[in-house]
Amino acid sequence: MRLRTESEVCFSGDEKTYRQSRTMVLVRALVVGGAFAGAGPLWIYLGAPWIVPAICILFALFAVPYFIRDCYSAWRSNNWLMRLDRGRIWLNMRSYSHYNFEPSATVIETACQDIESVCKERSRYVGPMDVRPGTVRATTMVTLRIRFHQPIPTQIVESLRAERRRLVAHRYFGIFTISGRSHDDLVSVADDHTLTILWLSQNVSIHPRIDDAIARLRQEGVAVETAETHEWLWSSLALDDQDQMIAELENRGRVLEAKRLKARQAENREQALASL
Repeated sequence: MRLRTESEVCFSGDEKTYRQSRTMVLVRALVVGGAFAGAGPLWIYLGAPWIVPAICILFALFAVPYFIRDCYSAWRSNNWLMRLDRGRIWLNMRSYSHYNFEPSATVIETACQDIESVCKERSRYVGPMDVRPGTVRATTMVTLRIRFHQPIPTQIVESLRAERRRLVAHRYFGIFTISGRSHDDLVSVADDHTLTILWLSQNVSIHPRIDDAIARLRQEGVAVETAETHEWLWSSLALDDQDQMIAELENRGRVLEAKRLKARQAENREQALASL
């Protein structure tokens, strides 16, 4: 298992490539970007006070170029998450939308024979994803868990941590994070031998389907474990399970949602103490 920069990896063009869905990016840009662009003229047509369309037009001047840039980025050559070819596998821990990050080693290269097993995992979170009382939200995430025979090298773990720090800085100091991809780590460490590949969430969709990737890995001789499904229902979880759910969200890179759940958990504890 080796860590490389993208410029160091030479692909033949015959690899099976799995990338973030360009269709999803285009639809998001048309819907959300179109809403920003059309809000100002709509309010003018409805005869609203001038300040309302002026604010909408001001937002559109910033938002529309962002979505145009996002669509352009999705068609760049660095839009790929996993490649498979002749017994080798490459994992790209950097999203296409972060191509402007400083160059660093973000590609993990390894042989399929180094993989012990793969597993499809589906997690559904149902809980108060907002601090406001009564707000409930369901989030579904699909991941590919890859377990290796040998422990994951320290260099790769440190590189993943460095990429997480870049994501956090981008999340809080970037001008726009409307598309939400900065809220997800594409590749994360589950334990000493296991990497987790984010395949589907509200912010990320990898094309083609995960079942195709698992079938190709099976053809390479990799063992396939039974698919796992986890249901996290916040209202029925004990405090220890709530802590586990928060930790799971943090491990997936969904830091903002984890913070909201922590706030709701603290609020519930205060209410329980007040009722005693």
